[in-house]
Amino acid sequence: QDKGYYRVYNLNGTMAEANTSYYHNSIGGYHGAKMKRYQDLYDSAIMADTQEMVNDLQQGDPHFDRYGVINMLNVKYITFGAEAGNVIPNPAANGPAWFVSQVVPVSSVNDELAETGRINTRTQAVIDQTRFKVSLTGTADSMATVSLLEQRPNYLKYETQAATGGVVVFSEIYYPEGWVATINGEPATIIRANYVLRALEVPAGKQSIEFRFEPRAYTIGNRVTQASSWLLVLLLAAVLGVSSRRE
Repeated sequence: QDKGYYRVYNLNGTMAEANTSYYHNSIGGYHGAKMKRYQDLYDSAIMADTQEMVNDLQQGDPHFDRYGVINMLNVKYITFGAEAGNVIPNPAANGPAWFVSQVVPVSSVNDELAETGRINTRTQAVIDQTRFKVSLTGTADSMATVSLLEQRPNYLKYETQAATGGVVVFSEIYYPEGWVATINGEPATIIRANYVLRALEVPAGKQSIEFRFEPRAYTIGNRVTQASSWLLVLLLAAVLGVSSRRE
């Protein structure tokens, strides 16, 4: 049993089956309200990688480092059947997060999607320069590291170490309606990279990065609920106080 944080890619009905998602973190699974952006990525870049990979596997000569989009989704295992032996490990998965050495700027959504399917996702990141301003172009430190320290559905914590500042790509979906990021406790701007993923500009040295899912509506509702609860407690205490004095 692999205890690491990774995803599984089931080649059998990727977007129409739910069994894989029940047991593993998966890049597929069925849901009536899936994100259009992710569906676009699947229909173009993921399918292109898949076709190339299947052809290579049929010839007995897979080149896992060439399946850039599959790798950026941290796919460590590929399955193609229900039998225990129908699992192929992917040694080229990018992992939960990584520094890139080059930022590839584009100026449209279509170019962003197209370039994501062309680049080496391990060393490059595509960023729409009309939406996101990036001052760093990458890191020259080939020894820079990113470690995932903690992972929950609504919380992620990483630690980075690099001699120079750079751009870190996270194998997590970019969703600005709720996710917030901090670096050493200070707010940080989340950038969209490679059409669907998150990225941050990270300073040199040892840094602590945290992502929290705090949608505004939920946060406000939660605070209102807490305030109402305290008000109810105070009201109850006042009623009990009046009652005891009467006795």
